[in-house]
Amino acid sequence: KKYLDWKLILFLLIILFSIILRVYNFEDWLIFKSDQARDGNMVIRSFEKGPGDLPLLGPRAAGTVLRLGPIFYYFEYLSAFIFQSVQGPVLAYPNLLFSLLTIPLFYFFVRKYFDRNWSMILTSLFSVSFVAVEYSRFAWNPNSVPFFSLLFFYSVLEIFDVKRIKNKVRWFVAAAISFSVCTQLHFSTFITMPLIVLVFLIINRKNLKGIVTWKNVLIFIGIVVLFYLPVIFSDILNKGDNVKQFIHSIGEKSSGRPL
Repeated sequence: KKYLDWKLILFLLIILFSIILRVYNFEDWLIFKSDQARDGNMVIRSFEKGPGDLPLLGPRAAGTVLRLGPIFYYFEYLSAFIFQSVQGPVLAYPNLLFSLLTIPLFYFFVRKYFDRNWSMILTSLFSVSFVAVEYSRFAWNPNSVPFFSLLFFYSVLEIFDVKRIKNKVRWFVAAAISFSVCTQLHFSTFITMPLIVLVFLIINRKNLKGIVTWKNVLIFIGIVVLFYLPVIFSDILNKGDNVKQFIHSIGEKSSGRPL
């Protein structure tokens, strides 16, 4: 007997509403503060002078002189290049895009732990969260962390899913890309993501054999190094200055707040 799946329909309506919350009047309601002006001006200069003028390092980590990776600037530059514009909304498009993509990704992630109904409820709550909506409406480097952190965690879960033996390489690639991007978006992820990986590997050490091969490890490391080449080149040119700032920031931030 055929019947309408009212739960699915309600879920899709909520997701549609959450999308409207993010995109409606996006240009006029855009959040634009001093940080966005600073980053925007840097991208504008690079756009006018060409990609060769893109910085090798990204924004400063809060309370330190340590600089993150430049991937956030590269996202903004790519958006400006695609739309041939350096207007504020254009620079914020990557954050909007990743915010929208986070919604289905969140569903697939929680679906690994909960049944369909609970997954739809949790995703609905997340999709209309004020913070999630607010962070989709301005260009700030941590705003895309939810998408890339979820993508990383989901990829790791797929890698260690013993029921799925095939296509492990693609999940190592996805994990490496999301890890590389996520650790360049905010100081907290730069510190915590490697620690999370270490703890996870220790807990699952019995399952490492046959899953984490040298080939997969080399693929992961190779992609991470590729994404961090600008940071590596910068430190070579500046005699390891950013590494020194990182070591100093571990002990104490310049604002007086320790890690």
